[in-house]
Amino acid sequence: IMESSNRKPAILCLHGGGTSATIYKIQTLRLRRALSSHFDFVFLNAPFITAAGPGVLPFFEDAGPFYSWEKPGDGGKTPKESIMIVEEAMKRRYAETRQPFTAVMGFSQGAKLGATVMLGHQRKQKQGRTLLEGPKFGIFLMGICPRKEDSERLCLPTIHVVGSNDVYREESKRLSAECCQQQTTTHVELPIGHHIPNAQAHIRELVVEIVRVYCRFL
Repeated sequence: IMESSNRKPAILCLHGGGTSATIYKIQTLRLRRALSSHFDFVFLNAPFITAAGPGVLPFFEDAGPFYSWEKPGDGGKTPKESIMIVEEAMKRRYAETRQPFTAVMGFSQGAKLGATVMLGHQRKQKQGRTLLEGPKFGIFLMGICPRKEDSERLCLPTIHVVGSNDVYREESKRLSAECCQQQTTTHVELPIGHHIPNAQAHIRELVVEIVRVYCRFL
């Protein structure tokens, strides 16, 4: 118990489609450095081996295999296998530290999965089907909107990073509008395409919001 009280809060990191935990570590290096005094970071690999995703080659050519949270040609559905990997990581974290993940930070397809898991956990809690404490907030970087069968929205705080030059910009806006309560959403719009913020000014802006949400809601 003493050990867990000295641990920093942890953020669960979900990479984009056609990349990997290793690549996501490199892509988020500057952001993580800026947040390292506040948080630890845990990375997972998706279950399905796929071709490299957009913007991965040629820089990460030798960094394969590449993974996806969705099966190619499956119409963008989020498979049970992917949800189970995240749920198992949440259980493992709690069993080892008696603390939940403080946040989920997903990029693109990883943000879509993060929102799906957080919505599912919220539903289970409302129905009394889980006693496990879930993440406190979501950080969705250039997120994709999940397919939903109901109108339930995430009540937890969420930070949505939207690229004004991102081809998936409208998807990121839909993720916020259709999956999250507007009272608890924060938007950070940056003049970039479909990639993780890397410029120092953009990272500063994002770090301020992450720390603000963390301090305000917890």
